Amino acid sequence: MFSISEIKSLTKAVVLQGTLKGRFKRITINSKEVCPGDLFIAIKGGRFDGHRFISEAIKKGAVACLVSSKGVKAPKRAVLFYVPDTEKALGFIARGYRQRFDIPVIAITGSAGKTTTKDMVASVLSARYSVLSNLGSQNNQIGVPLTLLKLTKKIDVAVIEMGTNQPGDIKWLTSIALPDMSILTNIGASHLAKLKSKPAVFREKLNLVKGLAAKGTVIFNRDDPFLVKIPLLVKGRSFISYGVKSRAKFQARHIILQANRSLQFSVDNKKYVLSSPVQANVYNALSAIICGRLFSISFNNIYKKIKKASIPKGRQQIKKVGRIWLIDDTYNANPVSFRSALNTLSDFKACGRRILVCSDMKELGASSHLWHKTIGRDIGKSNIDYVLAWGKAAKHIVSAARPKKDKGQVYHFEKRFELHKKVRSLCRDHDVILVKGSHSMQMGKTVDFILKHFKK
Repeated sequence: MFSISEIKSLTKAVVLQGTLKGRFKRITINSKEVCPGDLFIAIKGGRFDGHRFISEAIKKGAVACLVSSKGVKAPKRAVLFYVPDTEKALGFIARGYRQRFDIPVIAITGSAGKTTTKDMVASVLSARYSVLSNLGSQNNQIGVPLTLLKLTKKIDVAVIEMGTNQPGDIKWLTSIALPDMSILTNIGASHLAKLKSKPAVFREKLNLVKGLAAKGTVIFNRDDPFLVKIPLLVKGRSFISYGVKSRAKFQARHIILQANRSLQFSVDNKKYVLSSPVQANVYNALSAIICGRLFSISFNNIYKKIKKASIPKGRQQIKKVGRIWLIDDTYNANPVSFRSALNTLSDFKACGRRILVCSDMKELGASSHLWHKTIGRDIGKSNIDYVLAWGKAAKHIVSAARPKKDKGQVYHFEKRFELHKKVRSLCRDHDVILVKGSHSMQMGKTVDFILKHFKK
């Protein structure tokens, strides 16, 4: 994959020991996955430090290690490189490797819907091409470079999801992936702890468009009040809009919910079926349809891939559990995805009651309580019958929803087991339960509880 001298050149590394002779078969940041001939990059993270596993990596056959500490000790048989920041160095290496491949790279970003869009686009393109895409949501400064390092001569197109939680992330990832096509899903109140405001989120996401290759293609959601401004702010690009409410180049019309299981809609007088009742997924499907058309995928193949598209785990997955319905939206939460989930619950045709089980939305900064109250007011105006919440911030959801609901419809709990106890006593046959909360709130445990106690 690389010679030792290439690594030194790409990363501007200092060689602490060893020579510049030899090559690497592979690059890894996980000492458990090291194979003979690998380069091991020691990454410092919030919960781990790869420098602790350098000896283990060399014992397993790593011929070199890239470190950010000059005090590291390692067996003399291994080459030792030093750089101030190994995470940045990983990005430099991935960019150098990506430049070897003259293939289209599609980059996807937005406040919500990135992973589902990425999976749908990759699925549609796979009807004709060999596609590389991020596994799951490996969309950060580590996941994107590691994905690009999987490129081979057999790959025809790469579909890369890009996430951010601080200013500069998207600019950096764009400089690594060097995309010539971008998809922007929406702009919302996400990661405000560091991004501060929705306009700042937009400015951050806009860096993807600014960093595109010359005459690159921008696919954007015209229903979004921020994204609609893109053609006015960035020149020298080709723009393709999609939407549901606004008049767009690719507009979904005649959207019909079918038996709580699927959605039928039409684009350019051609009908599509999406095996999900979630309206937000129509936007994701539109991006995939556009990419299919741009890459000359036949209508029949686009139709089949859209219909068979699987929804990633924890993203409004709908399951029948015994005699109740469960909407599992526990992967993460911000105001954009929360509203989408509320719409799904509100639209769900149920013989029983609509029950929201929720917890905190994280990373919303100083305005967190305001965003939780906004969601609470939305719930208060909705047809949702019961709200069961736990978490410090979720108190604001409850306080804002309570004035619009009857006594006994809205509850807040201090402990998870109290929440579970109420879920078990309240729910009955034919009810539909939405479980929603940020990833760190581990609402997947509540989903597991429901699966266990209502399966029969």
